[in-house]
Amino acid sequence: MKSYTRMSNEDNRHPFLLVKGLTVEFGGLSALMNVDLEVSEGGIRGIIGPNGAGKTTLFNALTGFVKAAAGEVKYQGEDILGLRPYEIAKKGVIRTFQGGGIFSEMNVLENLMTGYHRLLESSLLEVAFRFRKNKSEAKKIWGKALRLLEALKLKDLAESLAGDLSFGQQRLVELGRALMSDPKLLLLDEPAAGLSSSERDDLIQLLKGIAGGNGIYILLTDHSMDFVMGICDYITVLNYGQVIGEGKPEDIQKNREVIEAYLGHEGESDASGR
Repeated sequence: MKSYTRMSNEDNRHPFLLVKGLTVEFGGLSALMNVDLEVSEGGIRGIIGPNGAGKTTLFNALTGFVKAAAGEVKYQGEDILGLRPYEIAKKGVIRTFQGGGIFSEMNVLENLMTGYHRLLESSLLEVAFRFRKNKSEAKKIWGKALRLLEALKLKDLAESLAGDLSFGQQRLVELGRALMSDPKLLLLDEPAAGLSSSERDDLIQLLKGIAGGNGIYILLTDHSMDFVMGICDYITVLNYGQVIGEGKPEDIQKNREVIEAYLGHEGESDASGR
């Protein structure tokens, strides 16, 4: 996996990601209202909140899949609000989707290899043609995909059709495909969905290694509070499209407004993140 040289905030004089006053409206209703978010240090940042809090909408706005009504988004000092999704992806902002997005008729290895096309700045068809002409390039990408599959513990399934895998395994394939593009900012929407307890533990170790040793900044949201609390260095909490709390996991667990947003009233015990 490629190593990155992480720039400190003092070096580039800008937060890595700065979101100010971000507002998204659907049919006159606000899905996000004046959301502020700053990511200045590496590691893993969690975005949590009850069902309908605006977590996925935030990811969609950051990656150009929905249009913001107001606000600004600066990535490494550059304003990216209003850019198209593929333009944002070319800058190294890569995401996964809550419902998954694999190519079910391709095998697992082929799915990962498609993630490399951002670096080639070519269409998938052009990439396939280049692979046939440039065997050394194809071998390099093939090797990178295999190394990622080994890290994801999917190497034995490399030749299996992606559509035949379990939902949890498909999520890992999607993660592998995202990592193939050498992201700088990786947004993960429900990465632990469908994973067993042991698979979640493995994913925590994998993502911590990626964020700690490769200079990749990670934003994630997940419904499992055990997963979020076990992996995130810092957490932002949304409720009804607004930020209601920020802090380290231990601080969030004690935040009365956050507790009330999840529990609703005394007696409920399911602090679900969705």
